[in-house]
Amino acid sequence: MIEFRVSTLPATDETMVEVWHDDTFVAGIYGHEKGVRLVSKYLEGVIDDPGRLPAVVIILSEKG
Repeated sequence: MIEFRVSTLPATDETMVEVWHDDTFVAGIYGHEKGVRLVSKYLEGVIDDPGRLPAVVIILSEKG
């Protein structure tokens, strides 16, 4: 099960969103001066499912 949790970014004390898969932290999403950042962890043992599309990560940022 995927769960989103609101947390605090340790380096700046700003609000961030944590992404958890079961009980494993897999990514953090937080605001940045040039847009939104997503920091992801590598997951061991992930098996591709040919019946599903691969995951896509979109990073939003300002033009320029």
